[in-house]
Amino acid sequence: WALQLQLSRALQLCFPAMPGKTTILVGNKEDVRTKMLLVAAKAADVDVKMEAQKGEAAPYLKFGEQTIKYTGAMMRFFGRYHEGGEVYGNSFFESAEVDMWLDWSLMEFANPPSNLEKALDALEKHLDQRVFLVGQRFTLADVAASIPLYCFQQQGLVTSLGRATKRWLGTCLATEAASSFDFVKVPKTAPATAAAPAATAPAKAAKAVVQAAAEPPAPIVPTTMVDRYSSCVGGRTEIKRIVAAEDMGKSMVGQTVSLCGWVKTAREADKGKLYFIQLNDGSIPLDIQVVIDSSAKGFDSLKGKVGTGASLKCVGKIVESPGKNQAVELLVKEPGTEVVLFGGVDAKDYPLSKKGHSHEFFAT
Repeated sequence: WALQLQLSRALQLCFPAMPGKTTILVGNKEDVRTKMLLVAAKAADVDVKMEAQKGEAAPYLKFGEQTIKYTGAMMRFFGRYHEGGEVYGNSFFESAEVDMWLDWSLMEFANPPSNLEKALDALEKHLDQRVFLVGQRFTLADVAASIPLYCFQQQGLVTSLGRATKRWLGTCLATEAASSFDFVKVPKTAPATAAAPAATAPAKAAKAVVQAAAEPPAPIVPTTMVDRYSSCVGGRTEIKRIVAAEDMGKSMVGQTVSLCGWVKTAREADKGKLYFIQLNDGSIPLDIQVVIDSSAKGFDSLKGKVGTGASLKCVGKIVESPGKNQAVELLVKEPGTEVVLFGGVDAKDYPLSKKGHSHEFFAT
């Protein structure tokens, strides 16, 4: 785990967060590569200034005194621009997949494409059971494939698409990164709530006031710590954002965050009034310790259900840890904090200790 953390920090040193310098994209606005790079920069939240270039010369980036050429290199530059960005994948494995699809798209969707029918067939097969090319979110892989494909549609080179590819392309074009540009035309529909009768507004407002009075105030989680595409769990922060930080999370002490993950180990203390849980969400091999007090909302649901592999959502405050192996831990104790059991595991049915286990052990 220590080696994995060192490798993660080494990658951050190779591709550090680089605010303060002006990034200028020099290219022809009608060039497919320029459009792709603009969408990639928007998806990666990189502020890029456009500088017009005449002719068919390849676009390039000016970053301070440096010049970055080649589309693949520029796409990867955007992907590593901000520390903790997700457009380059959410793990080492996903980043490798994004790299593969970047190279594939730049080769198969060159302008003009060499074998478009074969490339579309490969896309359709891959997307049959997937929403995006890599993982569960919009990445540079989707940018590299969707923008050229859309441009080919506008040029009349593509007349029909498979069901999965058509759905995926529509999803990509509807993202904020793509739809914010004039060269992408996305059909807009009126909000479903627009037709609601105005007379129901006072009743709804009164009902909302009653519900707000009955429920405790929700903890405020800083928006900069909330990962995109995590609204299904109310927003969460990846554990790597804390434990893999340069100061191992010390600068985040006092912040309220929401962590989701799986229990690695759990133990009771203070006669069952405390739980000490090692939580991991897969974003990094390292865990974070979560201390759950009996006063926290949802504490009673954990009894006998937090064996290895149980899935939890923990909303609490980052505090300094008195332990030697971690700088900070998550404390779920104060009013407004809570723990939600997504999936329980009874340790009596699945007795897994900290040590490694053989295949024979799992088979029995």
